[in-house]
Amino acid sequence: MINDHFEIENHGSIVRMLPISEWAKEWWEANVDPSCPMMGKYYCVESRYAFNILEGFKNDAFGAEPLEDQI
Repeated sequence: MINDHFEIENHGSIVRMLPISEWAKEWWEANVDPSCPMMGKYYCVESRYAFNILEGFKNDAFGAEPLEDQI
């Protein structure tokens, strides 16, 4: 389910994230620091923050199901 909204590439200490659905793009703009660095079209997030970002999106989009079941 989360993969319908984000492209996610885990590169160890950095996770590249790309909101692909319109809802995910709007959510990202409203909830993630606008100074988040980018590499090309991807946002680059420290791995320690990536889970929390996706968990926040998942809670808003799908309710309280564990994220591990979505990926």
